Amino acid sequence: MKRLSTDYKDNVQRLDNLFRVEENFDIIKKTLAVGQDELTFYYLDGFIKDAIMSKLMLSFVALKGLGESSPSAAQKFAESAAAYVETDLCESLDTMIQMTLSGAALMIGSSFED
Repeated sequence: MKRLSTDYKDNVQRLDNLFRVEENFDIIKKTLAVGQDELTFYYLDGFIKDAIMSKLMLSFVALKGLGESSPSAAQKFAESAAAYVETDLCESLDTMIQMTLSGAALMIGSSFED
């Protein structure tokens, strides 16, 4: 099973290359500042309801940050901040790509601790 690395910027670059975001107008990439942290979304244009995505993104940018950086951080963030019914965590890069190309939104984030 292919996985993302622990380096957020490398993961963004890898996903950019896989989705060919510079050449592909069907894949939307949106990066948000969340306090000192960052979230990046990938989704298919026209498959995600704009109003729902806008509300979700507004709720994220209103946060002070993504929280602690720990093995359970993604689960805690999904439970406390992702106010959407169908949220799932995944470690498989292949599954992430398949789900995104099937119409789901992919979200990755990094907590920058200095």
